[in-house]
Amino acid sequence: MALQQLADWLFTPYQNTHSDQTINIHRRLLVISGERAFCNEADAYLTNAAPSSVVVNTFTDSKKRKHVLGTECDIAFLDCHNVFSSGDVMAVAGTIRHHGCLVLLCPPLKDWPNRASTMHLTHGYELTQSRFIKRFIQKLSNMPSTAFFYQGTPFTPPESVHDAIKHQAYSDGVFASQQQAYAFHKLLNAANSLPMQAIITAPRGRGKSSLLGIVLNHFIKNGKRILITSSLADNVHQVFNFAEAHIVDSMMADQIENTLRGTKREKNHIVLEEGELRWVAPDHEVLTSNAISNYDLVVIDEAASFPLPSLRKIIDTLPNWILSTTLQGYEGSGNGFMQKLFPSLNVQSSTCTFIIENSQSDKQPLHIKLDTPLRWYPNDPIETFLLDACLFEVKPSNLSAQPVVSEGLPNVTELVFEFGAFDMLNENDVCQVMRLLTLAHYQTTPDDLMRLLDSPDLHLAILRYKNNIVSAAVINIEGGSALQALASAIATGERRPKGHLSAQRLTNLSAMPLLATLRYWRVNRIAVQPALQGKGYGTVMLGHLQRVAIDHAIDAITTSYGTTKSLDNFWQCNQFTIVDKGRKKNKASGETSALAIFPVSTHAQKATRFLVSLSKWTPIQCEPKDIDNDVQAALVSKLHHFVRGTRSLDDVWPILNALAKVLFKGTTRFMGHELSEEKLKMLERNSNCKRELLNTLAEDTINTKSLNTLLGANGYKDVTRKLREHIGELLGS
Repeated sequence: MALQQLADWLFTPYQNTHSDQTINIHRRLLVISGERAFCNEADAYLTNAAPSSVVVNTFTDSKKRKHVLGTECDIAFLDCHNVFSSGDVMAVAGTIRHHGCLVLLCPPLKDWPNRASTMHLTHGYELTQSRFIKRFIQKLSNMPSTAFFYQGTPFTPPESVHDAIKHQAYSDGVFASQQQAYAFHKLLNAANSLPMQAIITAPRGRGKSSLLGIVLNHFIKNGKRILITSSLADNVHQVFNFAEAHIVDSMMADQIENTLRGTKREKNHIVLEEGELRWVAPDHEVLTSNAISNYDLVVIDEAASFPLPSLRKIIDTLPNWILSTTLQGYEGSGNGFMQKLFPSLNVQSSTCTFIIENSQSDKQPLHIKLDTPLRWYPNDPIETFLLDACLFEVKPSNLSAQPVVSEGLPNVTELVFEFGAFDMLNENDVCQVMRLLTLAHYQTTPDDLMRLLDSPDLHLAILRYKNNIVSAAVINIEGGSALQALASAIATGERRPKGHLSAQRLTNLSAMPLLATLRYWRVNRIAVQPALQGKGYGTVMLGHLQRVAIDHAIDAITTSYGTTKSLDNFWQCNQFTIVDKGRKKNKASGETSALAIFPVSTHAQKATRFLVSLSKWTPIQCEPKDIDNDVQAALVSKLHHFVRGTRSLDDVWPILNALAKVLFKGTTRFMGHELSEEKLKMLERNSNCKRELLNTLAEDTINTKSLNTLLGANGYKDVTRKLREHIGELLGS
């Protein structure tokens, strides 16, 4: 009986869809709370009871998050029993149309915070209660329109129902809103002044895909050849649907039959006479080769989900492009797109809320921002609730304290330093901290607040001026007893437990197990209010942290960041020593990662001196007299690890460079280690092969093709295997 009452409530908006009195209500939120069997039974019953016109989806796996982009449904069930992720909730909610309902299937509410399972828990730590879920439940309970169905109790519909004001019909039937029509004409104008370069940004549900489809329809009807790419082919399904639909909709009846005969439509490929729209994968060679010159335009959908180097490479190949994306983190690193790509393209957005645009008279890319919701009604309660619950987009208007500086810069003596856990903050403080961190970091996601509230290995430091938080730093606790049992395995590369980023990197870099057991504080993020940046407040924050670290018997403070000249200078000016710069670029930012350390204890100071020596070593230095004994021992240890299969070929390649140079000279020792006489004689008997092999090993980069030939190998893995055998014999290990 209760399930039938629930079904009646859930499907009420769809009962009158064929009458003159269609019900216009906002999307709703339903929480079904109970044990798994109870929730599964409710899910199955309601799915089977749904009218045939209602599209129902059930989501049980976080891996499906990317696959929901560009899709729509009426009712979405999200199973929260195994793992709960606010990013999943936001992604699924973004697929639900007006009148629809987001249904959360969760454990009994009183138990849910204690049953929380998280994917981001650091090795050696346990989560006994989720503060994020406790806060989430409180927010749900404070929302009058939320419907609750508890195991063992009848269903009572909520008293509050949000009536919606339907969009005012737009006179031109092709477009869903005046904003969409205006954007369409701006894009057409931009196409008339080459190069055609435009960026479309919008939150979910604003008609971005339909706008793209209508624009691309116009271009292919005018004989343009267009490539479109996205992370997944399914993500552009709606774009193709709109592009194809408007080929027919925009024509007279007597033209349709002839047009359809001339139209070739395959999955994600439309050919219309001379015009063409074709989807290709992001790694397709056509996007970065001369073949792209056969196309008039390239479109990158959900561009913020692309690694910035890949994005830059594509748009540098063809001068005419459109980038279309949401900026919310469940679709990629949206803030990275804004903070790093926009400045490089010289895009300057105005503050207009209707539509953001730039004049192209100075050859700046056109930036269009859609903000009118089309998939749901304006002032949607679910969207409002989720942005508040996850604090993913904190606006200044949401804060009771406003950013400082109206009456001048705060004096350092007026700043109050506070250090502790996130639960020391009230709600307004949390909002301020999240806004600061979001502005400061390009890889922000909706899951960040949950990580910060629920990670037992985090400290928070803030600088407060009156009611304002002017600076915040998130500190990860690393190393110590949590890594004691795994220290040796981390040093060899055999184990990589979750978390402890800098402790593991220092240990693996040095090949010294002791470094895993030192106690570290890693500055994960540090942020200062934008108006106060460059004024010394970050230095004040680090000065406080350095003093507190001494009080807590911390061995060292570390930080890992995308290296730039200004950031290197900042950390070095604050007494941090850069001990490593990564060789590979970060896929999201395109920057290499730097690791810096501020040593506190005697052990950490000694380790820092050793790491500096190790970082200064290059393959050119292969004479023992030029190299510190500890550095020699570390390099040989890494080769032994490689032979045992716990280090990669890429990791030891510089050491192999040095070994090749030593063998060229006919030396029998390498870094103080006696080489196998038998193996050396074998190499001498094959002097031609030896010369070619050593030349290849002495190259700066791994030449897999040459190594395949010289070693009789088949591919990179086989090259690695054979080199491990040869190096093992040479070292006698």
